[in-house]
Amino acid sequence: MSGIRATYSGLISLSIGIVTVLTGLVFSLIITRTLTIEEYGTWSLLLGILMYAIIVEPVISYWATRETARSENSQKTSILAAGIFSSIGMVIFLITSLLVTNESYVNTEIILFGIILVPGMFLYRIAYAINLGWKPHLSSYGFLILEITKIPLALTLVYFFNMGVLGVIITFFISQNISVIFQIYILRERIKGKIQFKYIRKWLKFSWLTLYTPLANTIYKSDILIFVAFSESITGLAIFTVSKVVSGTISISSNLIIPTYAKILAGDKENFLKENLTLMIYFAIPLGLLSITFAKPALFLLNPIYEGVGIIVIIITIKIFFNQLINIFEQYIWGNDKVDVKSEIKSQAFLKSSIFKTPTLRIINYSGYLILLILGLIILKQNSVTDLDYVSYWASISVIIQIPLVVYFGIKVRRELRLSVDVKSLLKYILAGIGVFGISFIITEEFLIYNNSVFEFLPQLLLFMIIPIIFYIIVTYVIDKRIKNLIYVIINEIRKIF
Repeated sequence: MSGIRATYSGLISLSIGIVTVLTGLVFSLIITRTLTIEEYGTWSLLLGILMYAIIVEPVISYWATRETARSENSQKTSILAAGIFSSIGMVIFLITSLLVTNESYVNTEIILFGIILVPGMFLYRIAYAINLGWKPHLSSYGFLILEITKIPLALTLVYFFNMGVLGVIITFFISQNISVIFQIYILRERIKGKIQFKYIRKWLKFSWLTLYTPLANTIYKSDILIFVAFSESITGLAIFTVSKVVSGTISISSNLIIPTYAKILAGDKENFLKENLTLMIYFAIPLGLLSITFAKPALFLLNPIYEGVGIIVIIITIKIFFNQLINIFEQYIWGNDKVDVKSEIKSQAFLKSSIFKTPTLRIINYSGYLILLILGLIILKQNSVTDLDYVSYWASISVIIQIPLVVYFGIKVRRELRLSVDVKSLLKYILAGIGVFGISFIITEEFLIYNNSVFEFLPQLLLFMIIPIIFYIIVTYVIDKRIKNLIYVIINEIRKIF
């Protein structure tokens, strides 16, 4: 049995996720209120390019989590390899940047300056992967430090010094490296061993697999570059990105599932899978409804110019929820696969494993998504539509394309891990959420006063947002035994701290 407490670590990760929503809101406020819509679009494009720079990173991080969870001593080797592989990432970044900026109307120099983020991204992700296999909640602490340190830096560089996108890049660079230093420090006991090249040889031998596995996500996230290339709309990209900021609240519910991958890898198969998935959906319901209910005022808060794109927030919220389910189901399937337990592994065995088969399905699915996106953008461009029309089409097909994967992976998890869902409880949560947030929407539309001043508008908006969450918890506490037990667990853990 592993020493990983799935629900405990998950609740810590969830709590930290809630805190980082607030810090993320403050950071987003700083940059959306300071940057022009074109500058914000440029920053969004840079994030899309960085995704390609870290394409080789899973060669290390994939094994770092699995080997750490199985008590192998590869951590020091992983950290060293991260530094080496980051140089490859920097080359990929340069090539991608030059190709993209040649085709779009953005500041090439600003984009190229983003190369300073690449080494830190590698180190951060490898340290995160090691902690995920050891003590999953520690990886959340690293993320918390990243989010908190961004705020004073962004205030100084972006708001007061008015450095624009350049200031945002420097902010991320410093925050990222502070988080890396923290994560490596807490890993110091795990990285005292020797550098073992046998692990690097193993990683390189199976690099075809670890590069193939994340290829699906790389294809899926290529929609950013494709959108800019075919629509030539940096404004549209800014609209899509700011909508993701508001919709992203729902994503913190998946933090509850973070420890389960390592726990399955370690050989534990208990009822915690059903319990954690049910609790994840329990938290996803109010967080998703929060984004939908307060889409308009949240967009107004970030910047009044985005106020009219609430429909995009609704669509992207659904997209993020589907994507969460796909990622969770895939982690369950991978964690249950024991193809790499033996010391001698043949490539043919991997080809027959779910570690190879599941990303293959995603690659096929997401390739179809990109084809539909390209065709749709070409047709829309011929009809001279607005930026919002471009984004509406993009968001809609990004949701539809995920439905087959959610259904297939859900069935596969149910068969292989005998995972079931407490339908009765979920219906209670859904009805409670719709009732509470439905009333909240009516009250908000009637009484919320829109004010351009952040300091006047934010406090009243937070009050309107907090009240339905409190009522949701109260209602579900009264009608569901699981939530009563959860509240007791949380209270007991808090008592232990104090």
